[in-house]
Amino acid sequence: MQERVKDLDDPSSEMPAVLNLTGEGKVEAEFNAYPMFDGFIRDESVENLAGALDSEQHLFRPVQLTRIPDKVDDFIGVVRALRECEHQCLLLANQGRQIRSCQMHQVAVIGHVFMRVLPVPLSPTHPHLDKCIWRKEMRYETQLDVLRLVLHLSRLYTAAIMSLPLTRALDATRMLTVGAMAAIVDFGVRIRASDFPSMFSLHMEGAAPWTGAFEQHPFGLDVTAFMVATEDMLLLAPEMSTCRSNILEYFAGQRARIPDDHVLFPIEYQAGETPVVGKGGPPQQHICASALLVQQLCWEMGFANDDHLLYVTGQRSDILDFYPEFEVYRDITCMFKFMTLAAPGTLPDVKQWFAKDAKMTWKAADDKFVVRCFGQDVKLALPDGLAAPKKESFLATLFRSNRPRSSIRGGADPSTLCGEHIASEEDVLHVKDLPTFDGKLSQSSSELLISFLTVPYIRIPLLINFFASPENINALSHPDMQRLLDSVMFEPGLWQPLGNIKIPETIPAPDRSHLATNCGLLFNELLKSPQGIMDALLRYASVIRSLLLLY
Repeated sequence: MQERVKDLDDPSSEMPAVLNLTGEGKVEAEFNAYPMFDGFIRDESVENLAGALDSEQHLFRPVQLTRIPDKVDDFIGVVRALRECEHQCLLLANQGRQIRSCQMHQVAVIGHVFMRVLPVPLSPTHPHLDKCIWRKEMRYETQLDVLRLVLHLSRLYTAAIMSLPLTRALDATRMLTVGAMAAIVDFGVRIRASDFPSMFSLHMEGAAPWTGAFEQHPFGLDVTAFMVATEDMLLLAPEMSTCRSNILEYFAGQRARIPDDHVLFPIEYQAGETPVVGKGGPPQQHICASALLVQQLCWEMGFANDDHLLYVTGQRSDILDFYPEFEVYRDITCMFKFMTLAAPGTLPDVKQWFAKDAKMTWKAADDKFVVRCFGQDVKLALPDGLAAPKKESFLATLFRSNRPRSSIRGGADPSTLCGEHIASEEDVLHVKDLPTFDGKLSQSSSELLISFLTVPYIRIPLLINFFASPENINALSHPDMQRLLDSVMFEPGLWQPLGNIKIPETIPAPDRSHLATNCGLLFNELLKSPQGIMDALLRYASVIRSLLLLY
């Protein structure tokens, strides 16, 4: 290295001379003119070469889903999560040409926020009520902000999911997401603000200033139809099972405090259908509680105390203008029931929908509410489990799975598989031609399989062990068998509150309510008797390994 440095000082060296920028012999900086080089300079604007901006071709705006927090501990976190979710979903909704599957992204993001990030409020009778973040102090502006954000997200969500083809998995996601929204809004409007409580909130909770004009009772919802309609959903993730349980726990706790004549917006009974006796359905006079709530507000605040239904619909906007939380509660409740109890064939057509299409308009006609969204009237129907009772034999009453169906029927219904009415194991013996699923099963194996489906409470270990045998595992290559196993494993079945176990007093039991679970049949099996399922899964692995070695 020293030799090379010496070469730099040698005039005869081929190395370039040292550039001395300091000291006595330093080089002076100077500018020299280079003629004709100015032709390379482009001083004119080149913006005109880009052409005119196409009105349908907008700039891409980045979507940062990671800005949505994964956990919230207080109302500051709740508002931040909702606001970030709204912001990112608006970017997704307005960039359908730039982002593929933008509707599916919105469904996934909003579903994640309401099923995994935001906790469902705890029931009033929950033993750990002090841990519920929704029961901390809240200012009135924060209360309105939360309710407004949930309303906006509900419109974005329903517009996105109605733009997608229906599947059983999306059915479950849709019902649980709007159910969580309804639970949050139901509790949100009951919160007594720490600075200036809303008079609507006080009357909703039955905590308004005492008066002799009327009795103080809380108002609320009856979700019996939702409970029945979700019994055959496909809950493909554990958080979906816990979300359903938390929603039903909350509404069941609230319903225990609410008199029958204080049940709000039971519009699923407007069609005149008769609910099953003993199911706890509200009276058919669906408008009585809404009119009573408005009547109390009119008396309290001095509004004209007549035409109460027009106050509810907004045709007389006096109350909704001053109590916007009432409008949020009304629209979220109706959207919740429309997304879970829509009459067959009345869901909107699959096409590009926007949030403005999900905005609801209300009218009162012939003592009924007429609600429109997505360009059509909202029509609801009771699920099959709330239909009028039918005469059934003892075996059918004991074992039959009398569950409602979602908009797409499940694959675990033996009657659907056989094409004949199957109410019990005895009916299976009278079926002449049992399905073999393209020869994947023999007649004897098919008879055993169909028989297992007639006992919903214990069918999970029966079906798991049935397919774990080498002679039957190949049947899972058939799509119908895959759908059947999914239905058996992931449909939650009948629900009951946690710790509310009722032992039947007679045998046979009058109904199957004692076979209900809190978080679904699969959770129940894994908690009570996991060995049967785990042993079968290990045999699955062994059989599959043997098949791989053969092929």
